[in-house]
Amino acid sequence: MFITREELQTAIYEYQVADIIGGDVDDIAVRHAVAAAVSEASSYLNAKYDIRAIFSARGDDRHPLLVEHVKSIAVWYIIKRANTDIIFERAKEYYKAAIDWLRLVAGIGTENETIAPDLPLRRHDRGDGSGVATRLRFGSHPKFDHGLDDATPFKHPLIGLNRE
Repeated sequence: MFITREELQTAIYEYQVADIIGGDVDDIAVRHAVAAAVSEASSYLNAKYDIRAIFSARGDDRHPLLVEHVKSIAVWYIIKRANTDIIFERAKEYYKAAIDWLRLVAGIGTENETIAPDLPLRRHDRGDGSGVATRLRFGSHPKFDHGLDDATPFKHPLIGLNRE
């Protein structure tokens, strides 16, 4: 797993997890919450970043801010089952902050506003290991029109030109 139950203790107390999952010995609820959190984070990062490399990393090889945000999302999925001694609004706020951060990283819903954490970029499968798979945006501003029509002759003499 990308995040262990022990690592979740920095985001939610163990007694709260125990109260919510109700003595689930196999930690199915916790594993499901972490898997859902990783899946949600992956859905934002998939278009631009190598999510296999990101989420297969362990220990200190993981991006620390991404770990914190995935923990916040996992806590959200855990407390959806029952609100035990947790300020629901605070968990909701952390969840929203995590999603907003993922949207900024992915460049979703923003105009030229993005952040670039040190995450491995997605690559093409060409076999030679080259070619970063990123989206390229190009275009121009709309054509500027002065309102002059080509069919209408210019009626005003220009100053400084030969006048007759």
